[in-house]
Amino acid sequence: MSSIQSRSPYLVETIPADLGWQPEHSTATTLLRLLYQTKKTVDVSAIYWSLLPESAAEDIDGLSLEQLREFGAEHGRNLYHALESALQRGVHLRVLQNSDFVFSDNEEIEYLQNRYANLVTITPVSPRAWYNGGIMHQKVWVFDGRSIYIGSANMDWRALSQIKELGVVVENDPIIGAQVTAHLSAWHRFAKMGVTAVSVFDPVSRATHPVPAWSRLAPDPLPNPFPAIEPLDEPIITTSPPELCESGRMADSDIILQTINNAQVQISIEVMSFSPITHGQKWQPIIADALLRAVFERNVHVRLLVSQWAYTYPPTTPHLHALQATADALFVGHDELHGSDKPHGLLEIRRFIMPGWDRTQGKERLYPDHSRVNHAKFIVTEKRANIGTSNFSWDYFTKTGGCSFNSGNGRLIAQLQAVFERDWRSAE
Repeated sequence: MSSIQSRSPYLVETIPADLGWQPEHSTATTLLRLLYQTKKTVDVSAIYWSLLPESAAEDIDGLSLEQLREFGAEHGRNLYHALESALQRGVHLRVLQNSDFVFSDNEEIEYLQNRYANLVTITPVSPRAWYNGGIMHQKVWVFDGRSIYIGSANMDWRALSQIKELGVVVENDPIIGAQVTAHLSAWHRFAKMGVTAVSVFDPVSRATHPVPAWSRLAPDPLPNPFPAIEPLDEPIITTSPPELCESGRMADSDIILQTINNAQVQISIEVMSFSPITHGQKWQPIIADALLRAVFERNVHVRLLVSQWAYTYPPTTPHLHALQATADALFVGHDELHGSDKPHGLLEIRRFIMPGWDRTQGKERLYPDHSRVNHAKFIVTEKRANIGTSNFSWDYFTKTGGCSFNSGNGRLIAQLQAVFERDWRSAE
């Protein structure tokens, strides 16, 4: 088992200028710098491409060029030009590309492939044929196999300027670089396989659904088709769905529950979407149940910060109210039974609402569509930080392509907790 001698991970953020905060490291400038430093290879995953504003003209209809400049559209254009500059230097670009996302517009990357055919490899992939749902949702970069980004920022100029994003970067670390490269390589191999799905009953989610035939849920699973990786001292890079984990890698679903279940003092969660109902209309409150157990059984202080924006899933608000009411009900009569001097757990829920979230649509919009949202996805406890690419609906962890960076690094935990405290206060 390899020990971790990594360069310290650090957080990168996109914070729209009108929020008045300055990130220590911005997503746009960090990715741009790493791209210009790259000498040999870039490995990247993308749901869709919209680095150039004109790629999604309907989202900016009614906005002037001057407004787009003020909104930071040049950050996407600069990153796109840096990609082309890398190709002009002979850097090889390998792209894992979602193949059937409803908003996909891949002309940007196809242009680069046509122009630099010997340097650009695009692998289209979709979990849908295997899982009857889901997308390739992860946002990952690997530069020269040594520096990595994992986080919430899509390949979108708005993710560099008008959407609040959070990710983690590790530079010049071949061990972590190899872990992330192997993760993406498993996906490239998966994309080229013939579908061999079987229908199984999942005892955790209490639902029947298709999975690849080598799934641990299958009654007689086939051998795992992916090469084993050398495990690290702790699970740093985890994967979803579980079937995309090579031997030696932990699943996102397992690390999320482990992080919640191991917390003894506090759990802080910041996420765009939180729901006990999956997109397939299945009731799967696995994460909510784990949080309630932490509050009630271990007296943990849980804080949940959930975004609200133009595309918020309609049941979100009543679900959050119900979760809060359930947590409050757990301690009815507590003082009479145990005395007021004995502390108990607490669940607090707030919504992160960005100014202008409801002015992003139609020709009278003030901001581009699909912007003005807190898109970050992370958990931080007194013991661990999980920075991921998935929203907190259980199907994201069972059928949607994602990954997380997980660490007990005290400095990273402190940085992430400070980000949460800032965001939590702003939502008061």
